Amino acid sequence: MPILMPLYFAVQAVVFLVWAVLAFRFLFALRADAVAQSGRSLPSMATQLSAFRGGLIEPRYRRHRVWLLALTALLLALSALSFVLIN
Repeated sequence: MPILMPLYFAVQAVVFLVWAVLAFRFLFALRADAVAQSGRSLPSMATQLSAFRGGLIEPRYRRHRVWLLALTALLLALSALSFVLIN
């Protein structure tokens, strides 16, 4: 195993951790929107879908979408790089 592999795995783990935190923050924000729209703690499926649609198109969530997209691309690139490093 090359000497840089532990460093590579640590970087990949940190990127995944940041991605997971941002993804859950985004999902919890969308759920909060659905609860606010419906006024109930368990909103209907239509309300939830409306809130998730808002998360995909509303400008206030643009930063979340951009960061998640960038981190997803970085994770995919790191995964592809692992094939090069291992073989």
